[in-house]
Amino acid sequence: KRLFNRTRHLTVTLEEPIPNEEMYRLYLQHKKRFKEDSPEQETYHLYVESFFHPFDFNKMLIVRDDEKLVAVSHLDVTANAMSAVYCYYDETYSRYSPGKLSVYKEILLAKEMNIQWLYLGYYIEKNRHTNYKIQFKPNQVLVSENQWVDFIDATGRQLNTVPHPKFNTLANYENLTKRES
Repeated sequence: KRLFNRTRHLTVTLEEPIPNEEMYRLYLQHKKRFKEDSPEQETYHLYVESFFHPFDFNKMLIVRDDEKLVAVSHLDVTANAMSAVYCYYDETYSRYSPGKLSVYKEILLAKEMNIQWLYLGYYIEKNRHTNYKIQFKPNQVLVSENQWVDFIDATGRQLNTVPHPKFNTLANYENLTKRES
């Protein structure tokens, strides 16, 4: 409620995925925040190729302050599920939490469209770029293929512990594939 009050001057619209230079510049600005990324390698062509496939289920949630682009959230929207593919925003608007605003608007949009599931993507507890997702409740986690478990209920109570999967190193994976072939 506080976030919606603080951002009532911003407009949020669901739009068809049509790329433009303004969005591309915002995306490049956003990518500079991540040390592991190299925005200079991101060409406009790669940007368009990554987010603007001509599929009926591709949509964009656009946040604006009058005419100024504040945030873009790329979505896949189907009859029963919405997937938040990627969100980027103008860092000068951080005090308005445009990423969180986008997720809350996606929740409302999913409810309006009678969509049962909103998938926010990977949650990595120790990664500050993904760990915000745990605050949206209730939530579930995928523990193995097609096995979702309730994790945190609407009150914030943890319902299940999530086993930490053991990952193979790339070297182990290569050894496994050699044995199989």
